[in-house]
Amino acid sequence: GDPLGALPWLACALRMEPTGSPQRKVYERTFASALRAASLPERMCFLSGHATGVEITSDGEWFAAYSDKGEANAWSVATGQPILPAGTLRGAWSLKISPNGQRLALGEGKGARLYEMPSGREITQLQHDAPVEHLAFSVDGRWVATGSNNRLVRVWATEDGARVSEFRIENLV
Repeated sequence: GDPLGALPWLACALRMEPTGSPQRKVYERTFASALRAASLPERMCFLSGHATGVEITSDGEWFAAYSDKGEANAWSVATGQPILPAGTLRGAWSLKISPNGQRLALGEGKGARLYEMPSGREITQLQHDAPVEHLAFSVDGRWVATGSNNRLVRVWATEDGARVSEFRIENLV
């Protein structure tokens, strides 16, 4: 079918489906696939390479994606306009949207960046000594956990980026 025509329907389906449900996972994969296949106007979602990760807010107002080339951004679903400044997001390894849609975390080089959304204002950089490949927000959106490929997990306050705790994960079974 028409990948571009499917995007609004998928955005609505994602808005109604609870976070973590198996059906939401299917919608998220389908959304990413439609995004990759869509021939969108220049004003919307241009990433070099393939979109390898995508998330949409629970209200369907905006989404974020990153490519296998490390580019990332967030876009308004209604207008297709990018939210974050062009060219500022290179080297992205992962991304996560907070449950309330007010924060976006992007794992990159040796840390992560935390953004206030939908304004796109950068709150802070969350430092690691290895690439951040895993991100998770608490249900209430007050905390974000970052996991780097050297087994270090850090927990941060999303209000100001203050580090709350740190763990080294050893011998996972």
